[in-house]
Order: sequence, then C-alpha cells, then structure tokens
Amino acid sequence: MRKRILIVGGMGPQASLALHRYLIEAAAKQGVRNNRDYPLIIHASVPVEDFISDVSARPRALALLQQTLRPLKQFQFTDVVIACNTAHLLYDEIAEAVGVRPHSLMKLVNDELDRLGNPLAGLLATPTTIKSGLYQNVHTLGSHDQQTTLALILDVLAGHTPQLAELDSLAVRLHRKGSKVVILGCTELSVINQSGPPNDRVIDPLKLATKQIMGIEV
Repeated sequence: MRKRILIVGGMGPQASLALHRYLIEAAAKQGVRNNRDYPLIIHASVPVEDFISDVSARPRALALLQQTLRPLKQFQFTDVVIACNTAHLLYDEIAEAVGVRPHSLMKLVNDELDRLGNPLAGLLATPTTIKSGLYQNVHTLGSHDQQTTLALILDVLAGHTPQLAELDSLAVRLHRKGSKVVILGCTELSVINQSGPPNDRVIDPLKLATKQIMGIEV
C-alpha cells in the first residue's frame, strides 16, 4: 500500500521542509525513479503564533492547527509527523484533528537510546523545551549556552546561514560534561546539522522519523 504521509510543519518551516526532503531522499534511495512511485506527502506548514513562550497564544495556535488539519483527515494517513519538538505539547489535540496518532519524536529518541544501550545523553534545546520535560534524564547546558542555542534557532527561522561550528561547539560542551550522545531537541538544530558530515554521536529526531516511516536511513 502506498504510504500517505502528513507533515505537521511550519514550526518552523525550515525544519519541516528538511523532513520533507529526507522523506524524498529515502524514497530515492529505495530505488524510486518515477514521480508516481513516490509516497503521497502532504506538508501542512501552519504559521502558528509562539504558544510556548506566550501561553496566552495557545488557544489561537490550537484553533489554527485544528482548522488546517481537520479537512485533511479524509486522506486517512498512514503516517503523521509533528516536525517540532515543543509542538508535541499539543500531541493529543493534533492526533484528534487528523485521526491518526503521530509518530512521537520523543519516543523515537528513547527507542534509539535503548538501541544504543542507554548511553548518557545530552540535550540541545531552547530553555522552554528543556523546562517542558519532554525529554527526561538528560544532561543540559547552563543558561548562557541555552541562550546561545536559542540564538542559533532564531537565525534558522530568520533564514540566515546555518552556524554549524557554533552547534558543534555546544555539542562539545555536552560531551565534556559526560554525554556520550547529543539529542537535537529542536528541529531547527537538525537544519543546521544537515550542513555537516554524518556524526554518529548526534541524534537527529527528524532522521529517526524518516527511518521509522521509510525503513531506511538518510
């Protein structure tokens, strides 16, 4: 059966676009050569307000997501991915809107850590994501480095050139604290990371989602 994939994106748009590209790349690696053989992918890039740092915006953000996603339920998706870590705080509401339980980026990361033998993991993410508790039992950096991480994320959202050296520097700090692997806890960091060579000490949730859906690594 042909896969029918929904990307719940736009938070931010560069990250969900990266996931879309990963899915197409995976299909090509599987030998797809004709347009008709690619999976059906609907990419809903929803420009919601920042409901994470501004709690008062949450009802408006949820209303826009529901308004956008509910008409798409008719496609009976085989796979749904929320291409944003902190948007998983609305996981149940999004699942209700599309009629399918999305792949959880957190569960995919936890499964990968289990596969690796549960090494000590560090988390690179915004202060808000760290405080949300979406990721448990992880090392984090201090407030100054968290603000540096946030600045990198905002640069991606603004369309600036990804700063891979800055991201690598933050990862090194986590390794010095004892982390054996580093989780990219914001999908904008995945956008930065894709500009560098493969690194088996970095866990990219978007790549894990691609592997889960397509059955092949990118």
